[in-house]
Amino acid sequence: MQWIKDIVNGLVEQYQTNNIYELCDFLNIEITRKSHNKDIKSYFFRNLYGDEYIFLNSTIEPREEKALIAHELGHAILHTDVNVSYYCKNTLINKGKLEKQADYFAAILLTANIEVDNYSWEGQTICQLADEIEVEEFIVRENLNLF
Repeated sequence: MQWIKDIVNGLVEQYQTNNIYELCDFLNIEITRKSHNKDIKSYFFRNLYGDEYIFLNSTIEPREEKALIAHELGHAILHTDVNVSYYCKNTLINKGKLEKQADYFAAILLTANIEVDNYSWEGQTICQLADEIEVEEFIVRENLNLF
């Protein structure tokens, strides 16, 4: 999925940041927290006027927020022909192509400023690595390909 890496690199280069909150501001994507179906953690919505929103379930853990916003930002940038996408709690479902692309986008974006050589990975679990660089475990698995 080199094309996704290229898009992320271009985005980070253009805006000089991989901070998801700053990127959403630059791209006029509003982040809103609200209570809704407990199985839906977040979703992206684009209305008929081109206004874009990322909705976060108010019950999500703070640790999940960055990954969810980055995932939904991936939909906004990669899937311009899609109006709505949902990130559901149920991890047993088979994720479709668009969801996998958004996950990969999030992994690349959130680790864009990490120099692998600056971390001592030996003897650490994926969870410990994720804690050290403050991202979700799937991001370590997807992007850093250490295991």
